[in-house]
Amino acid sequence: MILGEADCAREFSDSRRKLHVIAGAASGATIDYLFMTNFQDVATGHFLVRRLERKYGSDLIKNLYQSLAEEEAELEKGYSPVVGW
Repeated sequence: MILGEADCAREFSDSRRKLHVIAGAASGATIDYLFMTNFQDVATGHFLVRRLERKYGSDLIKNLYQSLAEEEAELEKGYSPVVGW
């Protein structure tokens, strides 16, 4: 069977449409995976802090976190993204 120009264009259009569907599904799955792993990491950190607060008290953990945040802020003062350390 010999295909005419219209048939070839229709075949090409159908294959492009299928490619768009596949690309959309793949990119959607990738984005879902990235969000899922990010939220799982955040949840792990959250529950780790909660466990430490139950074991050692929330005031101690809060004070330690604050001191770590202040140390980090001091270290970042001398950092330039252009020059580096």
